[in-house]
Amino acid sequence: MTYPHIAELRVGIIQRSAQLPKDVQESRDQEASEMASHLPLVTPTPGAKDEDPTIAESRTNGPPLKAHLEQDTPFLATVQKGYGEDPLFRKVVESPMEFSTFIIRDKTIYTKNRQNEEVICIPRVLYRHRMMTEIIIDRGHMT
Repeated sequence: MTYPHIAELRVGIIQRSAQLPKDVQESRDQEASEMASHLPLVTPTPGAKDEDPTIAESRTNGPPLKAHLEQDTPFLATVQKGYGEDPLFRKVVESPMEFSTFIIRDKTIYTKNRQNEEVICIPRVLYRHRMMTEIIIDRGHMT
């Protein structure tokens, strides 16, 4: 191709691109922009940490659930009886020296959580036609 032909092709391309419609903004994009412009400005709380809190930091400091559950004598008796029905805790009761992470006190099995707090071990058994863990979660939400 000769130079005049190349120049003619370039001019044609430039003219066609100038004639192309500009990007048309769709109505959904316009609505999104309008909605975004009305969002409240969020400012960081003074003294707030940038980190995500750990589970231990985000726990509530409400009444201790342990005391609430231990007042329910039939519930605690069912926990203690349930150790014989739960495969893991049955082994702990039969051979406590082999399971050093567990402590048996007053027929109740305890262990320590990640915060090094002593917690009661709950067997996987039914109490009043419901799983023990389900009852504890329900009571935790009520206290």
